[in-house]
Amino acid sequence: MSVDVPTEITGLQQLQGLAELLRQASARYYEGDGTDLLMDDTTYDTGIRVLQAAVAAHPAWAGQVDDLLNQVSGGQASGDVRHAAPMLSLDKATDDKELLDFARRVGRLVGSDPDQLVFCVEPKLDGMAVSVVYENSQLARIVTRGNGQAGEDVTRNATAAHGIPTQIEVDYDHFEVRGEVVMTSQDFEQANRLRLAHDDPPFANPRNCVGGSLRTKHRTYQVPLHFYAYGLVMPGVDRMDHTEQMDCVRLLGFTPAIDILDGTTKHLVTGPGATITAIHQIEQQRPHLGVDIDGAVIKLEDAFQRSEAGEGTSTPRWAIAFKYPPDTKMTELLAIDVAVGRTGAISYTARVTPVQVGGTTISNISVHNPEIIQTKGLRLPAPGSNKKQLVWLYRANDVIPQISGPVNNDTEGTEPFLPPQVCPNCGGELDRTNRVWRCLRGRACGTERSISYAAGRDCLDLEGIGTTTVQALVSSGRVTNVADLFTLTADDLMRYGQMGEKNAVKVAQRIQDARNLPMSKIATSLGIRATGRSMSKRLSKYYGSMEAFRHASLESLQQVEAVGPDRAAIIREELDELSDVLDELAQLNIGQTETVDNNGPTPLAGMTVVVTGAMSGPLADFSRQAMKDLIERLGGRASDSVSTKTNLVISTESHSSKTQKARQLGVPIVSPEEFAASYLG
Repeated sequence: MSVDVPTEITGLQQLQGLAELLRQASARYYEGDGTDLLMDDTTYDTGIRVLQAAVAAHPAWAGQVDDLLNQVSGGQASGDVRHAAPMLSLDKATDDKELLDFARRVGRLVGSDPDQLVFCVEPKLDGMAVSVVYENSQLARIVTRGNGQAGEDVTRNATAAHGIPTQIEVDYDHFEVRGEVVMTSQDFEQANRLRLAHDDPPFANPRNCVGGSLRTKHRTYQVPLHFYAYGLVMPGVDRMDHTEQMDCVRLLGFTPAIDILDGTTKHLVTGPGATITAIHQIEQQRPHLGVDIDGAVIKLEDAFQRSEAGEGTSTPRWAIAFKYPPDTKMTELLAIDVAVGRTGAISYTARVTPVQVGGTTISNISVHNPEIIQTKGLRLPAPGSNKKQLVWLYRANDVIPQISGPVNNDTEGTEPFLPPQVCPNCGGELDRTNRVWRCLRGRACGTERSISYAAGRDCLDLEGIGTTTVQALVSSGRVTNVADLFTLTADDLMRYGQMGEKNAVKVAQRIQDARNLPMSKIATSLGIRATGRSMSKRLSKYYGSMEAFRHASLESLQQVEAVGPDRAAIIREELDELSDVLDELAQLNIGQTETVDNNGPTPLAGMTVVVTGAMSGPLADFSRQAMKDLIERLGGRASDSVSTKTNLVISTESHSSKTQKARQLGVPIVSPEEFAASYLG
């Protein structure tokens, strides 16, 4: 597993040991190539806080760790190129109270009420800070932050970063644009393809490979990078407000960091309350930016007030970085499980040592297909070895967790994952023409999964037909597809499904009830690829009948909301494959039309509602799916995640992550009892 740090220092020798460990971690982070790291950011930050607490309790120990506690930006190598003006780091805040303390402190420094201070709130990009220097309109050099006073010349590799012009027509002999070199998600994927093609180990994740990419001197190829600006050094800049500086940066041909946001976040705000709101709004966009951010940067907007607040030896007093909860952790890759889905698609799931990331404990992660597994450089223990690969696990807010790559390039005792050459379920031939491999038998290979899915709560809700019953029905040949479920009698369930008489009678009645379900439920139960419950409802509402839907053209399908050319092609292919089943359903007159209720009350019209926790009171018997159905019947939209678009949260868990996020965003939270009283009469 990853390196652990002590939570408390009890002696000088222990302090020295931790300090040396953190120095090694810092050196690998800033001076390596991004493929051989010692610890994640959270562990490093924890170690620094432990050192700070130890020095506060034992001031005589300070000299042992001054280099770690007083460094700029994590201790990058100083280099030999001096900056025209210091490149300072930022103090950090990790909660709203620390941000309020910052605002009060700045208010005292500039003699102003904190509630009247105007701040600019920007995303804090997670890459490497550099200064891009121009002389006589030409790009002269690109220098890392280093120790704040001097840095390393990385012009050779950084020049290729997208967003750095080589020539700018201005009247100044010398000026600098400061910002962050980063790897976007697309850059990262392309970079790892390049590395594998040159027999180099893949990068661990975007944030950890920028430094190595900038410093390397022997690489024969260049990996893609991007540059975003956040500061300017030129004559008269000390008289510019921050937004004026960014306007100037745009005119020079650069992209400010603030421009990566979608434009809905108000980044120029007044007072700490509005600042906190802006910070959390940026956090909501975090999963969708296409580039890693680990927080928000808060800066005084007014140039005069920045001058009044001044600067310390390593940090400006007029700015602070608000750090978001960590979304990346180290863990061990235990195995990669291969399974056949209900449509015959081969799925790959990585099992890892359970680790908590973003407030959720994760032990299983989809790794999609063999190409992705190879690109990420995932390896398993070799025969006779207990060695497990250490990998980065990544999760941002409500994004599905993923493995971004190995922590280091240690391959001893491990071997590459070998995908199956035949179907792991039936031993038949595989179709490998697409990224997602499929058994050539298709649904016939995944019949049990297909039937179990159809009988589930989200589809036909046939309580009593569990895994054992499905296995018995399929193995006997009595059930070969979804349509066969509707022909089952109590006698069939006893004879072929190995049920007792009492249960068989109950399940048979549920099957009869399911015959009256609307088209959308039947369409969902078919398990059409590229669709789910919501898309099945959308398609059913659009076409109105199963007959119209099953004969829909590619052009017609693309008229449905959220159906593009690729999804339309998959749906059309699936409808053709399901032709026999659709014929049987038509003969049984099951699910042929969509029921639309336009007469019921819609008190939730236009509202997005999130449910979290078990229901209570009058809603105690409602499952999560039943609650979603209820919300939609009342005209609302059920969502699984809280965002700025959420209008209401129904919760019984006051400390859940969804409830806490709702509080941060000011979203109303009600109990099930309150919801029933307000919206159900």
